Amino acid sequence: MKVHVEEISNIEKKVVVELSADVVDEALAAQFKRYGKTARVKGFRPGKVPASLVKQMFRREAQSAATGELIQNSLFDAMKEVDIEPLNMPDIDRDDLVEGEGFTYSAVCQVRPEFDVQGLDSISVARNDLAVSDEDMDKELQMLREQHAELEPVEDRGADTGDILTVDFVGVLSGETEPFEGGSGNDQTIEIGSGRLVPGFEDQLMGAKEGDTVEVNISFPEDYVETLASKEAVFTCTIKAVKHKVLADLDDEFARDLEHDDLGALRADIYDRQYKRLCGEEDARVRKEILDSLMEANDIDVPEAMETSAQNQLQQELHARLQMSGLGQDEVHHLIEEQMESIQTRAKDLAKRDLIIGAIAKKEELTVSDEDTDTKLQEISDATGKPLAWVKATLMREQRLEGLKIELLQDKVFEWLENTLTTGGVSAASEPASEPASEPSTTEDTE
Repeated sequence: MKVHVEEISNIEKKVVVELSADVVDEALAAQFKRYGKTARVKGFRPGKVPASLVKQMFRREAQSAATGELIQNSLFDAMKEVDIEPLNMPDIDRDDLVEGEGFTYSAVCQVRPEFDVQGLDSISVARNDLAVSDEDMDKELQMLREQHAELEPVEDRGADTGDILTVDFVGVLSGETEPFEGGSGNDQTIEIGSGRLVPGFEDQLMGAKEGDTVEVNISFPEDYVETLASKEAVFTCTIKAVKHKVLADLDDEFARDLEHDDLGALRADIYDRQYKRLCGEEDARVRKEILDSLMEANDIDVPEAMETSAQNQLQQELHARLQMSGLGQDEVHHLIEEQMESIQTRAKDLAKRDLIIGAIAKKEELTVSDEDTDTKLQEISDATGKPLAWVKATLMREQRLEGLKIELLQDKVFEWLENTLTTGGVSAASEPASEPASEPSTTEDTE
């Protein structure tokens, strides 16, 4: 087999394969033999038809079958020999197969372009110095007090901001007489001032007392679900209970209730978590800034096959998210069509990003070892509680193991980029700094 490559463009190659006459004759002979075994010709028993007659009767079929077999059996090895990794199904052009003669065919395919990544010697991104503020510490401590507050009945006043109401309600659209679907509920918990309900709903429950019946008039926003958007409705609400929160004192006993040794240990845990979150956000900002700079610095021809693959992935992800939100198939398809222009733009950017990441990995000889993969699989096993063998078998069965290796390689490239192109600050992988010794002010009110 002889193989050579013709360059059509930086992203398209033609691989020309020449097979010898001996290989052609062997392939044809195998096909004639196969047809000879099954041929039914009057006057001859099955398998006893003369070879010359078989060739005469089945020449065209044998040539077609032998051609397909030769291409199928040689194309992968030919691509490997000239170090071509096709991104799409190659477009085959071939000569006719003739007994006693060599056979030549060509395969045109899209490939990743070869290029030197620009900007690696000029891009620099500064990391910000990070610290957890007293205000953020106080907010989380207060949130914990709110979450673990006890509820006591309100007896001497109407409902106020922060109170928890238990409500039965029935909603009827303007101009209708029957409740609309999904507009009724029993024993629903509503926190006044939380902002979780349609604007104006909670405000109209202010001052309500246990046993009251309150009519709440609202207008659904324009961006609400299609069946209710911009419509008006009246909700008849029966107030079954009004309670207020009683907050625990911020002390060691409260910390022990949250499974910490004391208040200092609780504060230290909060500080570490907030610090790691800040580092993670900073990592994301730095990574985005590096990628944006590299994308701007590199003008690359992006193969259509890579764009199409990225576009299909984005569509599948969006389709899954929309389905999980409870939308019907028609609505899902309509929303995807509306976002197609945005999807196509993002797909091209994703493909370009992957090309840059791949080029850096190749230049810096960054690879993913079996040990790297096993470590990641063990992390997944620990996080999910599933046995390691089960995790690995599941990823292999669902053909996601290669995708995991690609993610690991991308992580290595990003780590290299961050180490090379950033200055100052710390990353999420760094040990969090100790919480400052000063104690932020806290309020130990009970309501």
